[in-house]
Amino acid sequence: MSRPRLKRLLRAVIMGLAMMGTAAMAQTGDPAGAQTGDKDAPIIARAPATRPPGQVQRSRLGDPAPAEPQGLITAISAAEMIAALTAAGLPARWVNAGEGERILVAQLDGETPFQVLLQDCVSAQSQCVDFELSFGVSMVKPPSADQINRWNRDKTWAAFAYLTPQGAPALRAQYSLAGGISSEHLRILLKAWAASLRGFLTHISYTAGSARAVPAKP
Repeated sequence: MSRPRLKRLLRAVIMGLAMMGTAAMAQTGDPAGAQTGDKDAPIIARAPATRPPGQVQRSRLGDPAPAEPQGLITAISAAEMIAALTAAGLPARWVNAGEGERILVAQLDGETPFQVLLQDCVSAQSQCVDFELSFGVSMVKPPSADQINRWNRDKTWAAFAYLTPQGAPALRAQYSLAGGISSEHLRILLKAWAASLRGFLTHISYTAGSARAVPAKP
C-alpha cells in the first residue's frame, strides 16, 4: 500500500472514532470531562436513577396518600383531649351551658377558665382532627384596639388576640392533627397555649377572680 493511501485510511479511522465518542457523550448527557474540556477523560455511561436507602419517593398528583406514620396522633376524642389537658397541668371537664348544651372547659392555674372546641370530627368514632382553644372576658375597663394590635404585632405566640363585638378581649389558637403529631408535641402545644394565655392576661391587666371581670364567650 502506498504511503499517501495509508495516510488517508488512518485519517478516516481517526475521524470515525471521534464521531463515535461524540455520539456517546450525547447519550450520556454530561460524562466526565464534558464540562471540564478534558479530551482524555473516559466516556462514562450514566447509571439509572435510584433512591438512597430509606429515602421516600415523592408522591405525584393523583397518587394515593401515604399511610399515616405509626404511633402518631391523627385525631383525638373528647376523653383523650381531657386526659392530654390534665397531663399538661390544665384540668378540663364538661360544663352545662344551658338548653342542653355542654362545653369543654379547662382551667389555667386553677382559676382562669378557657374553652376547648373539637372540630372536623367523625361522629361515628367521636374522633376529631382539629381543635381550638379560646379565652374571653368582659372587663369594666377593657383594652383598646391598639393594645390588642400591639399584642398581635409584638408577640410570637401562635395565638390571635381580638375584641369581640361587645368589646371584650379574647384570645384564640387553632391546631390541626392532620398528618399526625406525637403525644409530646401535643403536650408542647398545650404548654405553649398556657404560656401565651398567661402573657395575654398580663398584657390586658386582667386579674383572675376579680369582681370586675366575668367570663365572656369568645
